[in-house]
Parts: sequence; C-alpha cells; structure tokens
Amino acid sequence: MTRCHHDLDATIAQLRDVVEDRLEKHLASSAVFFADKLVTMSGGALGDVFLHAKALYLGTHYRRAFATLHRGGLIPRKLNPVVENGSLQSRTVDPRAPAESSCRLLAAQCLAAVKDWNGCLAVLGERDDGDSKPLIEETVTCGEQNPSLPGCLTSARSGFVRQRKKATRVEQLDRTQGHGSRIRECELRDGSVSIRASLCFMRGKAHGALENWKSAELWCKEALTLDPYCFEAFDLLISSHLLSVGEEDRFLSSLQTRLEDKWVPSLYSTICHSGFFSSAEGSSCVASSHGHMNQATNVRCNLPAESDRDVCNACDLSNIPDARQSQTSGTQPELFALKYNSEVILARSERYFNRGDYQRCYDTIQELLANEPTKLAAIPCYLAVTVELRLKTKLYLCAHKLVEEYPAKAISWFAVACYYYCMRQFDSARRYFRKATILEAAFVPAWLGFGHAFAAQDESDQAMAAYRTATRLYPGCHLSLMCIGMEYHRTNNLSLAGQFLSRARHLRPADPLVYNELGALAFHNGDHVSAISHLEKAISLVPQPVTAKWEAILVNLAHSNRKLNNFDEAIFWYEQALSLAPRNASTYTALGFTHQLKGNFQSRMEKAIECYHRALSLKPNDDFAQEMLTLALIDQCAVTMPPYNFVAYDAHQPLPVKS
Repeated sequence: MTRCHHDLDATIAQLRDVVEDRLEKHLASSAVFFADKLVTMSGGALGDVFLHAKALYLGTHYRRAFATLHRGGLIPRKLNPVVENGSLQSRTVDPRAPAESSCRLLAAQCLAAVKDWNGCLAVLGERDDGDSKPLIEETVTCGEQNPSLPGCLTSARSGFVRQRKKATRVEQLDRTQGHGSRIRECELRDGSVSIRASLCFMRGKAHGALENWKSAELWCKEALTLDPYCFEAFDLLISSHLLSVGEEDRFLSSLQTRLEDKWVPSLYSTICHSGFFSSAEGSSCVASSHGHMNQATNVRCNLPAESDRDVCNACDLSNIPDARQSQTSGTQPELFALKYNSEVILARSERYFNRGDYQRCYDTIQELLANEPTKLAAIPCYLAVTVELRLKTKLYLCAHKLVEEYPAKAISWFAVACYYYCMRQFDSARRYFRKATILEAAFVPAWLGFGHAFAAQDESDQAMAAYRTATRLYPGCHLSLMCIGMEYHRTNNLSLAGQFLSRARHLRPADPLVYNELGALAFHNGDHVSAISHLEKAISLVPQPVTAKWEAILVNLAHSNRKLNNFDEAIFWYEQALSLAPRNASTYTALGFTHQLKGNFQSRMEKAIECYHRALSLKPNDDFAQEMLTLALIDQCAVTMPPYNFVAYDAHQPLPVKS
C-alpha cells in the first residue's frame, strides 16, 4: 500500500512537470488534458487546480477556467458562497497553493476576457460606490499579507491615490525613502509588486470598459507607481487620453524608479509626446480639410489632422549620441540601444506628422513597416500620412493586405474606409467606417472618420453624433470636441461652437489648431482684435520648422489684420503664407485685394493686378478675382492715362484746318 502510494505521488509529480512543460511550449490542449487528470489524481490540490485553470485560460476556455477556480475553492468565500459544498477536498495540505492575489488576478482576467466587467470588479474586491475601497489585501510574498494596497481613492481634484491611514512601519519607511529603499528594491526584484500592479491595472481596465474614466485613471496611475514596467497601465492611460499633456509630464517625472530603471520613464515620455497613435491596435482619424475662402473675405477653417499633440517638448531619441559619446555625456546606455527600436521609430514618425513634415513621416514609417510589416500599431500613422499625401495606390494595397490577413480586426476595415475617403467616395467610406465600429465599438478613430465623412457632405447632425460618441469613449481627447465646435461654427451656431472649442483648449492648451479655430470664430463674430490674439498664439505654438500644414493660420491672421486696416501686417502674413503654399490661388487673390485697399483704389494697382493674374492662372474660374482685376485695370487706366484737351464735335461746322 505504501509503495502504491509512493508510485501515485511520483506520477503526480511527473504530471505536474508534463503540464508545465506543455504550457511552456504553448501546447494548450495537451496542458488542459493532463492538468485535468492531475487535479483528479491529487484529490483537488489547490496548486494543481490553479495550474489547471491557468491551462484553460491559455487555451481560451475562459468561463471554464473561472468555473474551475470557483469549484476548487480558490475564490474567497465571501464572493463564492457555495464553495463549501462545491469545492474539491484536498487529499493533503498543498504547499504549492497559490497566493490569493494570483487567484484573484486569474479569475479577473477570465471575466475580463468574456467582458463581464462588473463580475471582474467583484472578484478584484472593489466597491464602486464613489469612495472605492478595495476589499482585498494583496500578498507581498506567498502566505504573507501586506496591507499596503490603497484603501480608497481621492476626489478628482487631487488626482492621487490615498493610502490607508493605518500603515505598518515598513510602509512608512518605504514612503519616506521612496522606491530606492532596500525593501522596495527587494519587492521589485522578486516580482511580487507586479501582482499588485496587475490587480490595480485590472481594476483600471474594468472601470475604463464601464466608462468610469476617473477611477480608471487613478488605478492605472497606482499600477505604474507600484511597478513602472506595467506597460498595460501606461498604454491604457495614453491610448484612452486619460491625462492631459501637463499631467503626463508631471506623472512621469514623479515616478520613483531605481537608478538602473531610469530609462523606462524616458521611453514612456517619448511615446507620450510622439502623437495620437499609441495604443496596441492604433488610434487615428482621417485627415481632412473642409471649409473655404469666400471671395477673399472669409476665414478658412481647416479640419484638424489626426494627431495634434504638443510635440515641441517631446523627448527625441533620434538625437541620441553614439555609444562612446553616451558614456562621456552621461546619456543612459539603454536609450542608445533603443535608438533604432520600432517604438522609437514610430514615435519619430508621429512627431514628423505632427509637425506637418509628411514626406519625412512617410519615409520613416515606410522603412519601419518594411522591416516589421505586421506591426499594427504603426498602421494608423501610415494610413494618416498616405491620406495626407493622397497616395491612393499605397492605401489600396495596404487595405487589401490588412483585410486579407486580419478580416476580423477593426483596423483592416478602417484602412478600407480611408481609401474610399481619399477617393472622395464618402458613401462607401461611411459604410466601412461603420463596419469598423461594429467590429470594435470603442475604436474611436473609426467614429472620428465616420464624422469626417458626414461633414465632407455637409451632414452636420450625423457628423456631430459620431463626434459625440468619440467624446464619450475618449473623454480626454480634444479632437472630437474641436470637430463638434467646428460643425457648430459651420452651421452658424457660434455660441455652442465657442463652448466646445474652449473645452478643447482646456484639454489641449498647446494645440495651434485649437487657437486657429478660436480665431476663426472670433473673426466671424466681428471681434478682430481677439481673432488676432488667438491666431498669434497659434503661430507661437507652431513647431519649427514651419511647414505648409500651418499655412491656413497665417492666412487667417492676414485676414484679421486686413479687417483692422493693418495692411502692412496683412501683406506680410500673406507673403509668408505664399512662401509655404505658393500655388494657393485664394491667397494671391486676398493679397491683391489688400494692395487695392491700401492704395485706396488709386495707387499700388500694379501689384494688385499682378496678384490677380497669378490667381487666375492657378484658378481661371475665380469670379471674385476676375471682377477685382477688371476694377483694378479701370482704376489703373484712370490714373495713368495722360490728360488731353476735349474738343466738341459739330457735324455742321467745317473741320479746323491745320496751319
């Protein structure tokens, strides 16, 4: 009997090795099969039940994995009232029993995979009652509880997570000495902090799915504070636009890391400041430009491009010195090693896009995708720049390849919609934008593109409905608010337009396009002084070197100065705009009109006539330029024609004879 018992123990030990080996080799079906037999042989040992649940999770059997944890007694009794009757009884005390925090994490991940977000929060132990107090206390090491998990959250004003009032001496020492303390370093090395960070991230993810954005922000920040290597929490913060640019900078600078981990916040800062595209699946919207210049007297309103973040102060890893210089200059060697990393190259491409340097952006992102064609995070930036450059063939090939390889992903049909949008087939574009939102309801770029396609055909109500959905899904993104303000502006609802543009400015105070739209709104309200103030602020925020993307701001500033009879200033800004976009007929028309006004229709006609001729050479059907050219020629003739003596003619009188 003893020998049989020994043989069974040996078989159980062998089965554990087999299951772990299959899991390591990603053979999920084999792992599930033998883990099930292992649980039966061991009499439901807790460690084996957990191993079985892990195999089921990796095999995408999420509900069965949660049921296994539930039935095996690994979920706390207060969340599992039938555990006494339904759990398996262990034959012996299992020294391999997992920590409670690990079981909760796996159970929460199972529920999150099936989108049971309320159940996920219940397993994690958070009461969503406005003063969120976790019910659990995560373990620092196996079998040892640590009460240092934040007990409740502060209000939105403070933006930090409060610790419990009662703290152990170790916790107080950890707070005063920071992450560099001996205890903190030990926790970071053995990986136990990552479990706590993962639990916090899961709470943030669940709150984000339930659109409780403030709690999602606080839990993600807590996860990064516990473990700076928790990239999932950082990605959720950035991709969902939960923080403003200033808040991102302050939070990343406040992260306390060990000396050898200082490169992590630097890399995060690069990704933050690169642009709008930062999530795993990518985030983008279709670049567009709608609006017009009406007879050289109205202000142009340009729809913003995809990513308009504050890139002036971005951490640019493209200027990292070589290895020898990095040692002498104090540059972290990790940053040098990451100089040609795909994430850094993508951040550089997005920064080029934000500056309006579309050709350099395209060249960089094209090289990245040539080396790593399956990097979906780079696809939105690629789609955006190809739309800007109107590379229709490239768009078609990219969309065709994505649909062939990833037919169930929203990004694939979003690429198809971008192609039709570039072809100006807006009905087809809307159909595929809609399909992308059906596949992934929270895919905000598709909602923004959906709104752009409606706005391109002057369907303001449908466009604003799409923009409002994007605002609800990404409350920290200013683009949808700015688009709503522009639609209200276009429909002459100037009061509501001002409200939404002010909200966009509050979220993104360093975006030049927000101030451009505020200047255009002030112009149409007749407040030309405020228009000049907003537009000059926009120009001061434009990244250097200035590209043709920002030409509309210069033209609008020239219009505003012309309205105040500041003709010299207006002429200066028109000429600056023409240096960026020399083939813009409407700018030539406005410049000629300004020359006429400055000369009071009596002088400077030569320059006005020259500008009108250039405008008509670029746009022959410009009625305003044709009419003003006719007036300029008449005035020029009236001024330059030499005087002559008038002689009355009488048919009955003989003609005078010359002497």
